[in-house]
Parts: sequence; C-alpha cells; structure tokens
Amino acid sequence: MDDANITVENSNNNLLGFHFVFRNIVLEDAMKISSMAKQNGYTHIVTLVTDGVELNNAPWKLSKKYVNRSEFKEWISYTKSLGLEIIPELKLLTHQEKFLQDYHPQFLYNDVTYNPNSEVYSEIVFPLINELIELLEPKALHIGHDEAAGHSKYSKNKWLGDDQKIIPADLFVQDVIRLHDYLKSKNIKTWIWGDMLISQKEFPKMLKKHLHGNLFGYGKPLRDQLPRDLVVCDWHYWDEQIDFPTVKTLKSEGFNVIGTTWESEDTTNNFTDYALKNGALGMISSSWFYIQNGDWDTVEKIMKESSAIYYEKRK
Repeated sequence: MDDANITVENSNNNLLGFHFVFRNIVLEDAMKISSMAKQNGYTHIVTLVTDGVELNNAPWKLSKKYVNRSEFKEWISYTKSLGLEIIPELKLLTHQEKFLQDYHPQFLYNDVTYNPNSEVYSEIVFPLINELIELLEPKALHIGHDEAAGHSKYSKNKWLGDDQKIIPADLFVQDVIRLHDYLKSKNIKTWIWGDMLISQKEFPKMLKKHLHGNLFGYGKPLRDQLPRDLVVCDWHYWDEQIDFPTVKTLKSEGFNVIGTTWESEDTTNNFTDYALKNGALGMISSSWFYIQNGDWDTVEKIMKESSAIYYEKRK
C-alpha cells in the first residue's frame, strides 16, 4: 500500500486501530509498532497494559522484558507525536492471570476473576486508572471483560477449580456500571469486549466459538442492563460467513460498535465490509501474542492487510 495515498476522511467510520499487548517487549519494539501503524494509515493504538509496563500502582509482577515508567512516557510522547490516539486496555474483572495475577487472592471471586464486592477498586483498580489517565490523557479506556472463566466447558476445565463457577451476570453488570460511571465522571468513554454480550442462540449463523454469552443472565439479558454509551469492541476472528449481524443488533440497541479482527484475511475482508456498511465506528486489527513471540513478519502482514482492506471498503 502506498502510504501517500492513505487518507482519513470525516465520516462515522474513520477509526482504524491496531491492538497489541505491552508485554515482554522493550522500548524499541514499542516505538516500532507505533511507526508501522502510522505508515499503514492507522489512527489509533489500542494497547493492553499489563506486566510489560512498570507503573506506580500496577498490581502485577513485571515480565522478563518490560519498559519502565520513564520509557513508557517516552513511548506515549512519540506515539502522540505521530498523530496516533492511544486507548489503554486493562484486563478488568476477567483474565486476572494478566492483571492481579496470583498476588492478590483476597480480591478474587474465582482463580481468574476478581470479586466486584471486594476492595479491589479502592486499593488497585481506581489508583491504576488514575495513573493511566495522568500519563495518557485518553479519550477512552478499554476495560476488557472478555471470556469470563467458565463460559464454556472448555473454559471451566482450563481456568476453574472443581468447586468454582463463572461470575454471575449480575456481578458482571455491577462491575461494568461502576467502571463506566467512574470513567464518565472523568469525561472518558468506556470500551469493552463484546463476546459475553452475544449468544449462540441469538446469532445461530455466526461462528459459535466467538459467542460467549450463553449462560444464565448473559447475552441479551446482560446487554439490556448496560449503559448505552458503551463502545462495544465486537471481535470475530475466524468466521467464514458474509454477514455479522451482531453489529447491526448492537447498533439498533444504542451501542457504538468497533469491529475487531485478527489474522484471517477472509474474515477481515468480510467483517470489515459488513461493519462499515452497518454503522460501526471503524475497525481494530489485533496482533495478540505475535509481537511477544518476535514474529514481526506476521505482525506486519496483519497490519498491512487489515489497513488495505479497511481503506478499500471505505471507498
């Protein structure tokens, strides 16, 4: 793709984000990601801030490779100088192997989900959010909430002990609303992953692997209780069909939607086409573990293909 031909027009779907995990990388790697994103016409960097970043209020033990707080500020300054907007993601509520890890058992509902009725907000979550707001001045913060442990038999066997269960939907809702209200009080939008909000029964023609809101209280009943100014990052990685009606349904219920893809070029092509035609704010392409694995060829492939498809579909 010719960088000189990449333009971002004023429209409702002018967001193109690149998602990466800030873990086991050095400052040079982070700078490279921002530079590549700029060269390929991305408007946003969405980064999962985890144990690859040293922060004053972080609950995690640092990974083998990490950037210190000063280096993180340097990356922020560089990325913003490129005109890229940074949206930080924290793994809140679910996937606590990436956030609290196993150092704060007093806050846990099960092995990898924190308990919204604990003191986790005042002691860890809000102080860390405040630190990220100070450093980044973001317009939005992504609160995670994907793949609640126990949403399927496979998930339960992988993550939960015999006497443990998925967090009840009412506590999921409680957590989202508390985080949303806190961020809204600071004029910051809340982004969230969408998989626990959608079910196989509701969308039978979509790939079941990505539809996790199937247990009692999840899916549509959960959506019905959530603030409508949430931005739902609706991720689908391996679907082979043409239509992605989750986007249209979420939009019809008042949510803003951003489609999210990974490495399947066919899925990226079909989902981007559908999402942009049905009112999505834009698209995110994710890289997940490829940067940590040093697989820069795949990272570059994802980045270039996703960008080329996005701009082609916007014509």
